[in-house]
Amino acid sequence: HVFATASYAGINVAPLIKGKDQVALIIPSWAEPNFIFFLLRRIVEARSEGQTVVVYGMPQWMEFDNFEYEFFEKLNVRVSSNGYLDPLSPEVRTFRQRYFDTYGTVPDLAAFQGYDLMLYLGRMLKEYGRFFQFFLDVNPAQQLHTRYEFQAIPAPGTTADDRLNQIARFENTYVNILEFREFQFQLLR
Repeated sequence: HVFATASYAGINVAPLIKGKDQVALIIPSWAEPNFIFFLLRRIVEARSEGQTVVVYGMPQWMEFDNFEYEFFEKLNVRVSSNGYLDPLSPEVRTFRQRYFDTYGTVPDLAAFQGYDLMLYLGRMLKEYGRFFQFFLDVNPAQQLHTRYEFQAIPAPGTTADDRLNQIARFENTYVNILEFREFQFQLLR
């Protein structure tokens, strides 16, 4: 079901969730936080006692300011993310401290991403040499901010016999799914 964002008043989510024990809703919108807030409020109002509702939203939701995060908790909100830093991880803490000691500032996600990628590619280059890219899809690795699970994507029109010679690119197919619990986004258990 698609809702127009122009008129919030006409939104009725009850038919989508009534009479179901479990419901998963996907809301692929982020440009209007007020619309998201209104829609989540309508979902909370429409859900039944004991009903499990899970709402999948966009990564941009994590950046909303002045938002009613209790709705995130009540609706088991989940978002995808290209990275997640576990604040309790000893490795993450060590990296933060070393980075601060060296540069005098706290590292942002880009610092972790750069470090992880260079460390992973350096290990691959050392182990497999200059054609390391052909081994990316058989060497998954857990890094500080994400997991690398690369997959070779063949060029359009490539036949099964010619896949090694016609790789268009490699993609990390791993996606971090974060859930809102204890008033923060955390890796889905």
